Amino acid sequence: MSFLSELLDSNKELKGISVLADIPTYEEAVLSTGLLPLDIAWGGGVQRGRIYTMYAPKSAGKTTLAFTIAASWQKEFPKGIVCVIESERALDPIRCKIMGLDPERVAVNHTLCLEDAFDYMKDFGKTVFDKYGMDAPVLFIWDSWSTCTAKTIIESENIWAGGMQLDARQTTQGLKKLNAQLADTQHAAIIIQHVQDGGTDRNGNQLYTTSNIQALKHYPSAIVELSRSGSQDDQIYRDPVTKKDKIGTVVRVKLVKNKLTGMDDRTVELVMYMATGFNREESTIRYLETGNCNKYFQVGGGGNYTLLNHKEEEYKKVRGKDALKELLKTDKYFLTLIEYAGYKHYADSEPLFAEKYAQKLKNLEDRLNNLLLDSVK
Repeated sequence: MSFLSELLDSNKELKGISVLADIPTYEEAVLSTGLLPLDIAWGGGVQRGRIYTMYAPKSAGKTTLAFTIAASWQKEFPKGIVCVIESERALDPIRCKIMGLDPERVAVNHTLCLEDAFDYMKDFGKTVFDKYGMDAPVLFIWDSWSTCTAKTIIESENIWAGGMQLDARQTTQGLKKLNAQLADTQHAAIIIQHVQDGGTDRNGNQLYTTSNIQALKHYPSAIVELSRSGSQDDQIYRDPVTKKDKIGTVVRVKLVKNKLTGMDDRTVELVMYMATGFNREESTIRYLETGNCNKYFQVGGGGNYTLLNHKEEEYKKVRGKDALKELLKTDKYFLTLIEYAGYKHYADSEPLFAEKYAQKLKNLEDRLNNLLLDSVK
């Protein structure tokens, strides 16, 4: 124990002060998003006690990604609760169940009022915390902030009263209180925003504009931007030959801001089906095929794949994408190896992160050795 720790322990009146060395690192306190490529880009996943925002144009996968994270939240915590502030009134319980959510642990509130949404998160979060403490963390999903407005505007006969200035003031005050509460209760919140068409740039690429309310940019620990791929090759059809009846697409997920790791502007591509949400195995295969794991994953002719272990020795040969999907569902060693390769790539390409990920890479390497040994037995 350092002299500073002894000083703080011996003076109980010094409340709210911690020694930096005693605070868990981000990597030690994260929760998987349920999508391995996104976990690697995010630096591990989401963390309790934080605010996150997602924005995208329509039908880009904002709600689907939020519910994918929510399913992982419930899986991680036996008493984990998901609370949806559902101002769009478009929640489909059957689709949520298909994506892995337990409807018995999902609370829903319908409101179009900013103040009511913030009050509901405060009251519900406090009620759960007082009853169950840290054992029942709540993940709030506000879908969406863009469809809510200040109570004064709703109640006013003049629909233009207050406008964006009033929305901005109420959002700023609400986020200040929410941020403090989440820090105490270790709940978390995902706030979803819509974006507006911003025309095109000189190269013809679509541009979008987000809300100019600065609080939605300052308070979140991470800001996630989603966009659908415009490439015809990235669309998924029920009949690939005739290209009719589209059932899925590739979604680009960009971490515009990641305050906890400093890994801004990381982008991954995920496979999303309209009926069932993001496909974990196909998203991981796309991550592999785009060259993120070339050292351990080799694509051969005729749909053959050669997998190497972390010692760069042949591990397995797989024929066909369907067989590779099955492998990714069950093979803990290879999933761990993909995670190891992703962090190793960041550590090797950016010296700033070499020391940051040194312990994580060592832990992953120890796990790989144990898993490889078990597979030989």
